[in-house]
Amino acid sequence: MDLLNYISNDQLLFLINEITQNSIKKKREIDENMKKNVLDPFSAIFECLTFNFDFDEWVRKEKTRQIQKTMQNMVGEFHQNVLGSIPGWENLKNGKVIDLECRERKIIAEVKNKHNTTKGDQKKSLYENFEKLLNTKYIGYTAYYVEIIPNKKDGYDEEFVPSDNILSVRKMGNPKIRKISGQRFYELVTGDPYALKKLYEAIPKISEILGKNISINTRNQLNHIFNSAYSFNSN
Repeated sequence: MDLLNYISNDQLLFLINEITQNSIKKKREIDENMKKNVLDPFSAIFECLTFNFDFDEWVRKEKTRQIQKTMQNMVGEFHQNVLGSIPGWENLKNGKVIDLECRERKIIAEVKNKHNTTKGDQKKSLYENFEKLLNTKYIGYTAYYVEIIPNKKDGYDEEFVPSDNILSVRKMGNPKIRKISGQRFYELVTGDPYALKKLYEAIPKISEILGKNISINTRNQLNHIFNSAYSFNSN
């Protein structure tokens, strides 16, 4: 029996395995590059002094720092792949402007993992790309800028009105160009207000098939992080 009603266990297993294998590959690349690249000795010495690191601990922290941004991008792609696997939705993996499309419901979306992933000038460009697409290729569609990790726990689905850093003014509001939190977007796509929570809870269960287990204590700590990011009523 599938754990989720919008994606099969096999497909979810494939996507989880993909991100774990890519992460392992990236870690190997970082290990190799640490031996080749010139490191910043001043940052190293001040971090060791400030945080009382020994050298080996500093190396571990440095590797973690280097992989963190790549991991966040991978997680964003994971959500894109999950959402693009849902019937009626298409994952435009090679799309330069948008990530997802649902022709039946006339929706396009750009998916980012975290609310602060996209900077101000990038948001302006994204808005302008959406605006152009809605006036040409996707007439009658609604465009969504998706922030999987929101900046407000209760989530949002609102007009996307970024600032124009050059003109120092905000873009005109357009009800067809929207910013939406991950929780609300998963609900929009699946019809289930708990779809994102169910995905989070399914990941450890599916991962056990790959022989990757998370201790109860670690899982409890991770659950605390999840509950700090999202607000779900009891279901």
